[in-house]
This record gives sequence, structure tokens and C-alpha cells, in this order.
Amino acid sequence: MKKVIFVLSFLGITLATQAQTRLWTLEECIEYARTNNIQIQQSQLNVDGASIDKNTSYYALLPNISGSAFGGYSFGQRLDQYNLTFVNQRTTSANVNLSGSLLLFGGLQNINRIKQNKYAYESSKFALEQAYLDLSLNVANAFLRLTLAKERLTIAETQIRTTELQVARTRDIYEAGATNKGELLNVESQYTQEEINVVTARNELAASSLALAQLLNLDTTGIDIQSRDIDIDSGPDPVLAQPVYSIYDKALGINPGIQSQDWTVRSQQSAVNVARGAWSPSISLAGSIGSGYSSLSQEITDTSITITPGQTFVYPTYGGDTVAITTPPTVTPSFTRQTIPFIRQLPRNQNTQIGISINIPILNGLSNYTNLSRARINLTSARLELESRKQNLRNTVQGAYNDAMAGYSTYKANQKNAEALREAFVYAEERFNAGQMNAYDYNLAKNNLNNAELQTVISKYEYLYRIKILEYYLGKPMKL
Repeated sequence: MKKVIFVLSFLGITLATQAQTRLWTLEECIEYARTNNIQIQQSQLNVDGASIDKNTSYYALLPNISGSAFGGYSFGQRLDQYNLTFVNQRTTSANVNLSGSLLLFGGLQNINRIKQNKYAYESSKFALEQAYLDLSLNVANAFLRLTLAKERLTIAETQIRTTELQVARTRDIYEAGATNKGELLNVESQYTQEEINVVTARNELAASSLALAQLLNLDTTGIDIQSRDIDIDSGPDPVLAQPVYSIYDKALGINPGIQSQDWTVRSQQSAVNVARGAWSPSISLAGSIGSGYSSLSQEITDTSITITPGQTFVYPTYGGDTVAITTPPTVTPSFTRQTIPFIRQLPRNQNTQIGISINIPILNGLSNYTNLSRARINLTSARLELESRKQNLRNTVQGAYNDAMAGYSTYKANQKNAEALREAFVYAEERFNAGQMNAYDYNLAKNNLNNAELQTVISKYEYLYRIKILEYYLGKPMKL
């Protein structure tokens, strides 16, 4: 048993290690998230449910057909429907029936309900596509944050290695008596601060890695990605060469969220037509065919005749004579009966009905009025939501465009500042090594360079994220 537990534990550690050591690209992250993300799966279920509703509305055009059967005993006085006689005895009876109805006209409710569910189905498909795009943007954001965290850690580790060499050199100088202990303590203090920076950078890297893994629904505590240098020094992204209104117009025409809500408006308009159709009379064609069996339904199986001779009566006359009168013989028929079998009663007792019914709504608790009012409110709400989405899209595109333009300028300014501070630090390092600068001024120059390099990296990835937002709204695939 212990061996089994050990093997399972080893396999679990191995799988987790493989998940962490695999280097993921942005495209792989997005594809994996689309397959395993729970929200995407829920959106797909919404599409499946809308498809069922759409098909159900088509099936409503079919006629309603049902069959029934009954068999049992009856006791006491009752009217036998097949012999039209009152009986007071136990009887056995059975009946079968097949009925159907077809709506010929119902205020076009079925037609409008088909449109309503069809449009709702189209809306759900675009909502699923919107969920895909939102997930892709979120994954790209998490991917860029993880890339930024890796670069911040690289900067912190590079800085601490430089400071570590400087601590060793200052200690040698101090031990040789060429500098005071305060200089050594200042450099060691700088090293301690940069150790904290490394720990902080590693924690941020772990948090960013975990956030991306959770977004992908990976059963692991972290994920590693392929790092590559993204060059943005050649100039602003080509997407910024377009006017912002042009980007908005393109986004408006292809954005799945807008298209989804547009189909929702159409669906709600059809829902209003469905509610309005409830005020109209409905005409239906109905028919039925049935038959039955009764134990009282009998037939004659044998006949016999009994002849009784007439009687002779003698009557006196006025003349003293007598007259003999003989009555005619009596003929008495006799019948033998038996219950007609079930299979033979069915065609005899068959009955058929066909007809047209008209239903005119007059008063039903004002439910038709209430339903129509609610449908109109839902339609107005859907239209307002569509306008709200368009407004949010315009604001987001304008904001991302302005942020990207400003972000690139900020990046170039930070880059220029970092280059100047890098030259200043090289000069300060030369002076410090020559004993012409104290540790405080040296650490100040080094910290200024650290902050400048960090701000350069941060502004770079903020700019890249704004570009990805614009590409997202233009329908371009997410890639670096």
C-alpha cells in the first residue's frame, strides 16, 4: 500500500513539474483556455439551450395527436352508450380513442415565436464568440503581466549581482584601510535592499504565474512561458496610423458583443409580436376517431319456434244450437344470445368527429395586456443595452487609442531617461571605484537607474497591452 501511495505521489509531482517546466506561448495559452475555461463551457451550454428552443418553436407547427384507452367494470344503474338502454348490473366496458388538432391561425404567434427563438439562438452564438474574445484578451493581459514580472526579476537579479561585486570590492578596500566602515555599510545596505527587491520580484512572478495558470484552469501552482524580446523601438504600431473613428467603425461592424445584442433586440421585437398575437382569435381544426366494447352488446346465435295449438270454445246460440270457435295456434320464437367479441365490436361501434373551433379572447385577467406591456419593456431595455454597448465600445476604443499613443511616448521618454541614467551610473561607478564618490551618491545613481529601467519595462508592456486591446476590437488574432 505504501508503494502505491508513493507511486501516485511521484506521478502527481511529475505531472505538476511538467506543467511548470513547459514553456507556453501566448497562442497555446489562449487555445488551452478556450478548451478548458468553465465560463466558455457555460456559454456553449447557453448556445445548446437556445438551439433546443429554436427547434421546439418549429415543432410547435406540427399537429397535436394523442391516443387513449380505457377498460373496466361498471356497477349500478347506468346508460349503456352502445345499446342506449338503462341497466342495473355489473358490466364490462372498454373504449379506445385517437384525437388530433391543428392550429390553422393563432395571430401568427407560432411564426413570431420561431423568429424570436431563432434570433435568440443567433445572439447566443455571438455571445459565445464574445466570451472567446474576452478570454483571449484576459489571457493576453495575464501573459504580458507574467512577461513583465520575469523582466522585473531579471532587472533585480542583474542589479544585485552588480551590487554583490561592489560589496566585495568595497570590503577589500575597507580591509586594506583605503576607506571607512561607513562606505562599506552603505554598500551592504544597498545590497540588502536589492535582496528585498529580488524577493518582491520573485513573489510577483509567482503571483502572475499562478494567475495565468488559474485563468487556464490548470491544476498547478504556476506556469512558465516562452520569453522573447518584443521590439517596439522601430516606431508606433501600425494600428495607431488609423484614425480613432476608423478603428471604432470597424470594431462596431465586427464586435460580437454588439452583434449579439443586436440579435437580442430583434428577438425582443418578435416577442412583442408574439404577445400582440395573443389578442387575435385562434382557429383550430380538430378531429377524433374512437370505438368501444360493452358486455351488454349481444347477438343472436340460435333461433327456435314453439307452436301452441289453439283452444276451442263452444258458445250456445239463440236457436238452441251451439257454435264451436277455435283460436289460432300461438307461435313463440326463442333466441340464444351471446356477447359480441371485442374485435367485432370495434368496427361496429366506431365513431368519427371532425370540426373547426374558434377561440376568441375576451377577458382573461388582463394577462394579454400585462404580457404585451412586459414585452415592450424588455424591447426598450434591449435597445438601451445596445446603445450602452456601442457607447462603451466607443469609449474603450478612444481610451485605448489615447493610452497607446501616450504610452508609446512615455516608453520612449523612459527609455531615453534610462539611457542617460545608465551613462551617469557608469560614470558614477568609475568615480566610486576611484574613491572620488561616496557610497551614498553611488547608491543614489544606481537606484535612479534601477527605477528608470523598471519604468521603461512597465511602460513598454502597458503600451503593448493597449495595442492588444485595439487589435482585439479590430478582430485580429492575439499573438506576440
